[in-house]
Amino acid sequence: MQIDSTGPNRCGKRRIWITAAAILAVLIVVGIFYRRFLLSGLDLVAEATGSRTSAALCLALALLVLVWLLVWLLFPVFVYFGLRDLRRRTAELDRTMKLCVPRLTQNPAEPATTKVEDVPREKGPTTSA
Repeated sequence: MQIDSTGPNRCGKRRIWITAAAILAVLIVVGIFYRRFLLSGLDLVAEATGSRTSAALCLALALLVLVWLLVWLLFPVFVYFGLRDLRRRTAELDRTMKLCVPRLTQNPAEPATTKVEDVPREKGPTTSA
């Protein structure tokens, strides 16, 4: 019996990539529509820092700090969903182990007596797709 562990993860990864692409598309559209406002903001920072290069570096550093803070704010959410998936996989592993242990401990000369239906499937955390 082979356990397919790629099915739910593939759907989740696809959802993450689609979300990232949608966010990037929205940022590009906003950048196109508000480019004059963004350039005037860059000019304002360039006036304070002395050059456009240093202004771009300051803005890039500020954006990097904001992204870093956002990741750390969302980190507990990622951990929660990772632990939920870990509990589901642990329940599957426990069921598989209970299936395999009697077969590994029996004498090879005796016929196999354990069936898949003999081991009840434990109810783990439900995942919604």
